[in-house]
Amino acid sequence: PFYVSTHGYGVFFNHHSLMTCWVGSMSAANVQVAIAEDFLDYYVIVGDIREVLERYTELTGRSPMPPDWSFGVWQSKCTYLSAEETLEVARQLRAHEIPCDVINVDTGWFQTDWHCSLEFGDRFPDPAGWVRKLGELGFKVSLWQTPYLPEGTPLFAELAAVGGFVRNRDGTIYDIAICFVPGFTGVVGVIDFTNPEAVAIYQEYLRRLYRIGVRVIKTDFGEQAPLEGVYHDGTPGVRMRNLYPLLYHQAVADVAREETGFAFIWTRAAWTGSQRFPVHWGGDSSPLWSNLIPQIAGGLSLGLCGFAFWSHDIGGFFGEKTDEHLFIRWLQAGVFTSHPRIHGMGPQELYNFSPETLRIGREFIQLRYRLLPYVLEQARQASAAGLPLLRAMVVEFQDDPNCWRIYDQFMFGDSLLVAPIHDETGRRRAYLPAGEWTDWWTRDRLAGSRWIDVEHSLKTIPLYIREGANVQLGPVMNYIGETAMNP
Repeated sequence: PFYVSTHGYGVFFNHHSLMTCWVGSMSAANVQVAIAEDFLDYYVIVGDIREVLERYTELTGRSPMPPDWSFGVWQSKCTYLSAEETLEVARQLRAHEIPCDVINVDTGWFQTDWHCSLEFGDRFPDPAGWVRKLGELGFKVSLWQTPYLPEGTPLFAELAAVGGFVRNRDGTIYDIAICFVPGFTGVVGVIDFTNPEAVAIYQEYLRRLYRIGVRVIKTDFGEQAPLEGVYHDGTPGVRMRNLYPLLYHQAVADVAREETGFAFIWTRAAWTGSQRFPVHWGGDSSPLWSNLIPQIAGGLSLGLCGFAFWSHDIGGFFGEKTDEHLFIRWLQAGVFTSHPRIHGMGPQELYNFSPETLRIGREFIQLRYRLLPYVLEQARQASAAGLPLLRAMVVEFQDDPNCWRIYDQFMFGDSLLVAPIHDETGRRRAYLPAGEWTDWWTRDRLAGSRWIDVEHSLKTIPLYIREGANVQLGPVMNYIGETAMNP
């Protein structure tokens, strides 16, 4: 519930109840907001966009700096189904010299796929040994889970015993009816994070995972807290719906901080303050050309709400990646996000694509790892100032009207301008703001304050260095920490 304007102010509505906003639609001259409350509490924050974001995040919290290894590439799909499958993926990534730091196991690590129990199934017979073997290859482990739990597990029973689920008015467990287990007909409960006993039980299950070496919990879902549900602390559903993801993520982040030293998760739902628990990603899209730029636009918008770090599913989620041309272009854009993650349906590993896709994709991932000294320094600055790493052009060039509505190119940190190719032609228009810009590939110097027409083969994308920039490079490495950065 926040927006910022080029007119020198931002507005934060300090409400987590239901809201409707009419941005120039009911009246072309006004932003109008209706809030399901009998009071109104809002802040007007004065300054340019950078100052507004700094002051807004002073009020609501800033994104802490995630661990260095998290800025490497993440490999995932929906879903790996066994310890041996993931170990083979890890071995193949190393054999093909594809840098990667994290392997995520989505819905398949339980006894039954999607049946969230927070315990490993038989296909992972030695979880601690599995995590250790991946660690020896230079990989960290991320595990998917959800706050919507099907009955029939010890976790469900323990939570039910303490009233740990959102309830109906008659006292029965509210059935959210979200479960993808074929033939499942039982209740699917929503963890009630306003119940301290429920939070303690949930956190203990997570603690066991961190203590065997798991380093990230993917806190999926959280957007569907029932409006008509009864919550332990008495908060009505119209106020809990938006607040729920903040409570959910805090419960996980607190354990992560205690066990790993970092309040670091992987998540998609959010409300004001959720930037304190990075990193967020863009949710489920599809592998279509028409989805690439809207994903980026969403990330730029989130960055204008105080979220320093953001990711998305490289290539799109719903549907297999059959268009390798699109996959290459999406990967080229994706390596210039804070946390690049390849994810989706079917085989997602570069070595399963054609030799050309493998070669080009590997080169861009290697470029990402060479850029790590720059990425980490820019990330630390973004964390400290409340600024996004993936930055809308208007943040850096607020006084240039050409930048006010640009959403298909962005600044990666304060020194690199990225203009992704987003259709089959390889052509696009890009805007260079005032100053001199250097083409990353040719080292040609270009005058700014103008639009340019560019064309790029699959091997490159429009990438420009800002005048006066200091972009430090390091060596190519298989994973962060394998060798010194040596900028």
